Amino acid sequence: MPDSWAAVATGCYDTTPTGHGRCVCWPTSPSIAAWASKRGWEWAPAGGPTLTVLYLTEQGSRLSRDGHCLVVSREGEVMARVPAGLVEQVVVFGNISITTPALTYLLRHGVDCVFLSQDGHYFGRLVSGASRFGLLRQAQYRALSDEGLRLQVARGIVCGKLDNYLHYLALWNADPADLTVLREMRTRAAESLDVATLRGLEGLATAAYFAVLRSLVPRYLAFLRRNKRPPKDPVNSMLSLGYTLLAYVCWSAVEQVGLDVFGGFLHATVYSRPSLALDLIEELRTLVDDFVLQAVRQGEYGWPDFQVRDGGVFLSDEARKRYLRAFQERVLERQIPHPSQHAPVAVRRALELQARQVADIVLGRERAYRAIALWASRR
Repeated sequence: MPDSWAAVATGCYDTTPTGHGRCVCWPTSPSIAAWASKRGWEWAPAGGPTLTVLYLTEQGSRLSRDGHCLVVSREGEVMARVPAGLVEQVVVFGNISITTPALTYLLRHGVDCVFLSQDGHYFGRLVSGASRFGLLRQAQYRALSDEGLRLQVARGIVCGKLDNYLHYLALWNADPADLTVLREMRTRAAESLDVATLRGLEGLATAAYFAVLRSLVPRYLAFLRRNKRPPKDPVNSMLSLGYTLLAYVCWSAVEQVGLDVFGGFLHATVYSRPSLALDLIEELRTLVDDFVLQAVRQGEYGWPDFQVRDGGVFLSDEARKRYLRAFQERVLERQIPHPSQHAPVAVRRALELQARQVADIVLGRERAYRAIALWASRR
């Protein structure tokens, strides 16, 4: 069995499976349960194997159900058999079909299923039933109508993000003079009196951050500034995909808690925009930045791993498979500090805890939003 479900889903598999109970495991792993248990995620039932994400990237493949397994196949050849009970989310890239029995299983068991283009552009998601959290969502809508409370939460999010920007750049020994604008924006954000002004300050701070970050990127990658839709260089391409993946993991965490993902405090409410998920990933964006920066500085990705088309730069199929495996292990499974926990938790768990914190705020159980300080303890 490969090192991650991302590898299984993208076709990096051993063609000689051996039976393991009602499912199949690959001879390179002692057992699926043993592999899963060492991941340390905290969403799983106590004592049981942990849950993970199934990425489907092999174009023309099909996801079906066989008993208690989800089966990935192409042209009649079985590529992988995954224990259905270990999957909490399925992410579909491009031209991949899912059979009705598999869709029914996902719906009945509340397994989140996200559909993206081959390049990672969001199409939609599979949702099972209506929300059971009516009272919580009523409280959320009231909170969003309270300008003072909305500003307080948004300010906590932005200040936490800018603190992480400053601490992360300090780890790279950035010249303090280069951080002047960023520090000024942080000070003004803490004193901002409305959300619109806060958004403007956050935008200026982000531009100042990337102006410093670009000096850390190898010059031949032509990373001059942050751009997207489409990304114009390899670094922007990797950043955009990473932010997208993190946002959809956060979307699932928000829905698990019972909040309306479309009602955000910082991001404006726009049709089909998951504003609350975008709010909550702001303070964690430097995790994606660090993943991408470390990868390109170590030579893991270069121009040969990308395709230039449709006015943008995109990962090749093989490079995307490597990216997804690495993202799963280095970002989603990374252990980070959380203000409510004594020990570090996985990123997935941290997003859930942040969503629960927002729920407590709208219900009046907590007063202030506490952001995650990612890098301060490492200085």
